[in-house]
Amino acid sequence: MLWIHLLSSLASDVFLVLSALISILYLRQDANLKRKKRIGSLPSLHKMDQFGLFLLFVAFVLMTLGMFAGSILAYQTWGPYWYLDPRQLWSVCVWLLFAFVLLARWQAGWRGRKAVFVSLSGSMAMLLGFFLLNYFHWSQHYGL
Repeated sequence: MLWIHLLSSLASDVFLVLSALISILYLRQDANLKRKKRIGSLPSLHKMDQFGLFLLFVAFVLMTLGMFAGSILAYQTWGPYWYLDPRQLWSVCVWLLFAFVLLARWQAGWRGRKAVFVSLSGSMAMLLGFFLLNYFHWSQHYGL
């Protein structure tokens, strides 16, 4: 269970970083197109938007798997108080944000800059949590 948790969580982070990079390229290409300037051989905005959505979906599925495996592992290891860990709480908040983003994209039809900004903010929240929450001494994940 530990390896499922670790590998799926790490893979999720990688896909979220890739999605963030695609979002940054999207914003740069969008700004250049508004100035009637094109960057090298980047794909169209639509293709970048779709690819970013795909990466975000894969990351969300992997994050869900990692959180599920981690929840089982945490309950077996620490008992019923595992949910008070700040890293786990942050992960749930980021997961809810990405669930909202995916739902808004599929149901409300969010596309383009709005979707890119929200996706990018979620990726930044994940990175912030990954780096900052590692240094809390009172976390079960301290040093991981």
